[in-house]
Amino acid sequence: MHSSYALASEDFSVERNGASEPLSALWPNGWQPDDRLGVLLANPMDAVGCSNLICGTITLFYDVLTRNPSGFATLLTALEEALTPPATAAAVS
Repeated sequence: MHSSYALASEDFSVERNGASEPLSALWPNGWQPDDRLGVLLANPMDAVGCSNLICGTITLFYDVLTRNPSGFATLLTALEEALTPPATAAAVS
């Protein structure tokens, strides 16, 4: 089972200053396709503590992906463009 089939943003809540907020509150301008999440760990088990943050961020990613799948390049598209970059207006003229 893939998390995108089992989880939705509404399955999460974020508590900030004692008030419940939607998951999207973790990202000030809403999650965007070029956002990235990095986690720095001081101790081996720290990842357990942030697993909900990681899972919630992945859920936001899939929410955006399902609303706008054309906004994300496939691996095949990325490889094709790397091997043969698309022509620019200046190159076509």
